[in-house]
Amino acid sequence: MYLFTVNGGWGDWKPYGACSESCGDGTHSRTRECDDPPKSNGGLDCPGESTETSVCNEKACPSKKDSRLKLTPNILPITNVNR
Repeated sequence: MYLFTVNGGWGDWKPYGACSESCGDGTHSRTRECDDPPKSNGGLDCPGESTETSVCNEKACPSKKDSRLKLTPNILPITNVNR
């Protein structure tokens, strides 16, 4: 009986996980497994990395002033009427 070595091969990338930030340069990662085919009989591991990280939500966060104005758009400044 002959045993052939089989080097590992990368499976498909899994979907990216959630972004670490809702705005302003977050990161998210995805993974893949060395299982297509799996290594056997002394074969080599897959070359490269099993995790990939990418930038997400690069849009700048609104300033606190901008956020406050968006939440209360119908409030007008109070003026002194007893002059």
